[in-house]
Amino acid sequence: MDKSEKRISSLREPSSVEKPSFWLVLLTLLRQTGVYIVVGLGGALLLLYLFSELTEDLLRNEFASLDDNIELWIHGFANPVFDLVFNFFTTLGGGWGMSILTGVCFLTLLLKRHYYSAIMVILAVGGGLLINFVLKNLFQRPRPDLWESTFARPSSFSFPSGHATLSLCLFGILTWIFFNLLKSRKLMIGLAILLAFCTVMVGLSRVYFGVHYPTDVVGGYLSGGFWLALLVSGDAIFTRMRLPLSRDIIPPLKRPGSPAPKA
Repeated sequence: MDKSEKRISSLREPSSVEKPSFWLVLLTLLRQTGVYIVVGLGGALLLLYLFSELTEDLLRNEFASLDDNIELWIHGFANPVFDLVFNFFTTLGGGWGMSILTGVCFLTLLLKRHYYSAIMVILAVGGGLLINFVLKNLFQRPRPDLWESTFARPSSFSFPSGHATLSLCLFGILTWIFFNLLKSRKLMIGLAILLAFCTVMVGLSRVYFGVHYPTDVVGGYLSGGFWLALLVSGDAIFTRMRLPLSRDIIPPLKRPGSPAPKA
């Protein structure tokens, strides 16, 4: 048999390579990403449900007295020292503060060649800003006016708090990035606690200065948390889908002439 006949006969022989079926591949992907789908998307739906319940109660004016009482109680602690502390955090969570922090984080990640993480920062802040803009103009809640504050009241609507929304989106996505990039567990936990503290203080500062109701801040955290949960779960699912398929479900493909795997 010459070479041409051998080539023809080899083409006619069935290949011994085992190709996984579509359903087996789908099952593997679901197994590798299922926990992120359940936890991430389930968490996002829970936050969305809580936000809808909050807005329903606000439309019924059920939190009016509670909002006023909490705001006046917090204002009772006002003093020059607290003024300085909360002014720092409200500036940190404001337009200029968030813009500078976002730009610094974005450029730092680019210089470190963490391009994907840099894009995540922009998506987190940009998406949070868009959601907050839509919700503010949808509900059009007036700002509180319980006392004559020395802090200038913004002209925008009150619900939900933009400071609370954006601080949670930015500091939350940074926590997720640190979780994936940092090798030191102690450093990661320390930074996560610091960022969580800053998020709470930014929201509290808005109530302290009387420019937001407490429910505005809660609504900002819920709406920002919803977007953050979608973003983080999507990132986790996308990352897992790029990994090789699990070998305990789909064994390595056999090559022609290769020995059978040992049991």
